[in-house]
Amino acid sequence: KQNGHTSANRICRRVRQAVDGAELRRSVAVSERKINALIHLNLLPSYPVIILTLLQADDTDVANSNAGSYGHIYEALLTKKLGEVSSKATDIGTKYTYISYIAYRLFSDDKTTFSFYDFGQMHVSYCKRFDSILDRDAVLRELIQAHIFVNDGGVLRFKYSYCFYYFVARYFKENIADEPRLREELEAIADRVSSEEYANIII
Repeated sequence: KQNGHTSANRICRRVRQAVDGAELRRSVAVSERKINALIHLNLLPSYPVIILTLLQADDTDVANSNAGSYGHIYEALLTKKLGEVSSKATDIGTKYTYISYIAYRLFSDDKTTFSFYDFGQMHVSYCKRFDSILDRDAVLRELIQAHIFVNDGGVLRFKYSYCFYYFVARYFKENIADEPRLREELEAIADRVSSEEYANIII
């Protein structure tokens, strides 16, 4: 069952009560504010298991993360989901690159949904660019199983908006050094940060 702010606060409060040490309790309180912010923006579902996963993720060494203000939280949740449908650890890295490519293509085309034909075209383009051989149907099946994509009556889309924004941002981060035009695009996004979509990519 999905929970709102009240239930999220209740879960975080119970965690604070269960841990020892003022510093650790303060850390949980900081995480609680981040989680509430993400729920308020409708970027994350508020299921208890997700809230607990986010608390655990935000308790890790964030100083070593360069994924953005909330990126390390998203990353922990996504890695868990992708790990459940990946037979090898290296498969997770490939999926991150693959999904980032799909997300950026959608972003560039100003689209939030795509057909099976569109997906097939993007799949072929990805395989050519990265010199990869991937089973299109298997990849799609796994990404739907991992709740990254959803098949909504024959129309595909990212199941949660946070997934889309995270992977667009990841594409910029991983490719900006090799694609100069991405820097110009990112500067344009920063200039239009008042737009909800652009702001969610930046954070």
